[in-house]
Amino acid sequence: MFNNTSHNNSMSNSLAINAVSGTLIKSHPKSFFQYYQLGSPMAKQLSGRNPTYSTGKYGESGYSRHPIQESVVILQTMLVGDQYLMSEIVCEKDYLEVLNNA
Repeated sequence: MFNNTSHNNSMSNSLAINAVSGTLIKSHPKSFFQYYQLGSPMAKQLSGRNPTYSTGKYGESGYSRHPIQESVVILQTMLVGDQYLMSEIVCEKDYLEVLNNA
């Protein structure tokens, strides 16, 4: 809920945001949690139209300097401090596998 108030017709406004705090609970058998800062490269990678995550796996040759980027699904996200987020993430293929077997 946003509350925009003005006092004595002055030019300054104050903004009050009422937010609900909660608990993140693992909701997928193959999901994992990632802690990251708003505006970080990780946040940009996860917040795009097609979120990806570096899995730490490397190409078959084992010599690639760049880890494989896998498509992921963000199941839930919560603000956990000043400018920090915690997200439950699952690889898209694992998410679809469970979804298709339901």
